[in-house]
Amino acid sequence: MRPYICEFTKPGDRVLDPFSGFGSTLVAAGLEGRRCVGIEIEESRYCIARERLEALGMDQATLLLGDSEALAGTLDPVDLVLTSMPYFGCGFESENDGQLYQASNYGAYLEKIRTTLIALKAALKPGVISSLR
Repeated sequence: MRPYICEFTKPGDRVLDPFSGFGSTLVAAGLEGRRCVGIEIEESRYCIARERLEALGMDQATLLLGDSEALAGTLDPVDLVLTSMPYFGCGFESENDGQLYQASNYGAYLEKIRTTLIALKAALKPGVISSLR
């Protein structure tokens, strides 16, 4: 993720990973001098990512537990949304109904990705999208 972070942001910018998992994108952003925010719906992964960020002393990282689509409207503006998409159909066990691993079919999985990314558009700083054209 570091090459993408360097290409599309500058030091001090905010990077959002809406499916942060174990926090790899947040670590990459922190190593490149970017502020970062991650959202993870799975509590066990959230806890592991939190421990990882704390162990690395990444105080500039914000990690939220919850659904990215639901939290999108509460976020401070970001300069980049960057993530590694959750896998579909991998059999990951979860008690969380919102977990994309639990999507009943590929269409439902894609629809949740679509609605989440649309919701996250509101979190982008003004002019970010036009600057990528």
